Amino acid sequence: MRATPFLSAVILIFGLAGQALAQTTASQQVTIQISNIAELSVSGNPGQLAPATPAAGNDLSPATDAASTYSFSTNQTTRKITALLSSAMPAGTTLEIELAAPGSTWSSAGKKTLSTTSVDLATGNRGFSPAKVITYTFTTTLATGVVAPATRNVVLTLTAQ
Repeated sequence: MRATPFLSAVILIFGLAGQALAQTTASQQVTIQISNIAELSVSGNPGQLAPATPAAGNDLSPATDAASTYSFSTNQTTRKITALLSSAMPAGTTLEIELAAPGSTWSSAGKKTLSTTSVDLATGNRGFSPAKVITYTFTTTLATGVVAPATRNVVLTLTAQ
């Protein structure tokens, strides 16, 4: 009966090995979603736009500021960035805006005159643009006379085309 302890040991080893090879599985259901994304931001405000005093015999030159930037991110197709003024410019003055080209799937419309009616500044499809320059140009002539300091809000919007 000496074989019994040996046989018992072999059975025990193979029995444990069988348990070690047993498998169990579990599963989970994962739900994913990507919501509409349409984010637009600007950096700070441009400085005061005031034409420099011209030399005798010359008219005023436009005043320009390119110190602020814009950025956007969108996963939507056929989008555009528009701009408008919160109130009209004083008579004899013009404020223009230009957005630097945003990126490969977007194009800039170039320099546009701002008014209380929305103008398209850039168009494109899905994408993003980190800090690109906004250029403002203020134009007037000596014939306009004196214009007291005034503030206009420029409203930029990322919207559907």
